[in-house]
Parts: sequence; structure tokens; C-alpha cells
Amino acid sequence: MPPQPGDLIFLRYSDYPQQDKYFCDHIGIVEAVNGTEITTLEGNVDGYGYNWASTSSFKRKTRSLNDSNVYAFYRPKWVESTSTGTTTGKKSVDELAKEVIQGKWSAGDERKTKLTAAGYDYSAVQNRVNELMSGSTQKKSVETLAREVIQGKWGNGDDRKNRLTAAGYNYSAVQSRVNELMR
Repeated sequence: MPPQPGDLIFLRYSDYPQQDKYFCDHIGIVEAVNGTEITTLEGNVDGYGYNWASTSSFKRKTRSLNDSNVYAFYRPKWVESTSTGTTTGKKSVDELAKEVIQGKWSAGDERKTKLTAAGYDYSAVQNRVNELMSGSTQKKSVETLAREVIQGKWGNGDDRKNRLTAAGYNYSAVQSRVNELMR
């Protein structure tokens, strides 16, 4: 799997021959990938020896994926931290689609990379962009949605509310109809 922005890059330099084959002495974060070229953000870039404090710096570096010092990549499962547990600060699909249309997320593969790195579902956002740009509303009726909710297709609780809202539906209207049908 090729690296993508947000991945960690592990680097190994030959300065430490006494270490085993799994030893890595440097780490960075992948900022961008362009073909076989990657741009990373790294600390301690200019430091040598053990006195990092006097010689270190933080830099953006560009290198080839074939660089002999590139040892491995790791894709963390980035999770947003919330203090209250009630909000993640993530934007809805509609908000993102409108930002894409305004040009705030670039275009093409760069857009896909940026949205994915930010933890968003690129396909869902792009589908919504396509709907907005074509003028297509293809919305389901409240009745249809209520029946789908009862069938469990939209999840429960906040998950249901978030999914319906992100899809551009009026959660309150759908939930009211679900409550009527369940009486």
C-alpha cells in the first residue's frame, strides 16, 4: 500500500551498525506524495551525534520512495479526541461538498488525498459534489427514510442523526415519522 499524507515514515541510517535489522533511528510524518517522491515533516534533521539540542531543526524534506534510508511506513488510526464525547468537530458531507465547490480542497487526486488524510470519506463527499453540481436532488421521501430507519439502515441515536443530517435530510422530520409508525 503506497504511503499517504498523515502516515509515519521510519528512516534508518547506516551510522549505527551495532543495531539489529529492525532498528530505526528517525521518524517523520508524510505531508504529500507525488508519484515516487514524498514530502515529509521531520525534526532533528541537521543534528548529528548525541547533542541534538545544539544542532537540531525541524524541516520539510523531499525524498524518493526508493531512498535507501526509507525503512517503513505506518498508517495510524487517527482518532479525534473529544472532552465531552458529544462532538468530534468534523464537518458534514454537505459542508465539505460546498467547500469543494468553492475550491477549498483543491482538485483531482490532490483533493482525494487531502480529504482522506483529514479523515473524511472522499466518495461520499464527491458524490454530494456531483449531486449539487448537477442540480440533482434525488432525495428520498420522509416516509421512505422512516421505513429505512425502522429497518436499521441508518443506525441508532447520534449515529442516525449524524448520518441523516450528513446526507442532507431533516432528522427531526424523519424521527417524527418513525415515532408515528412505531405507535
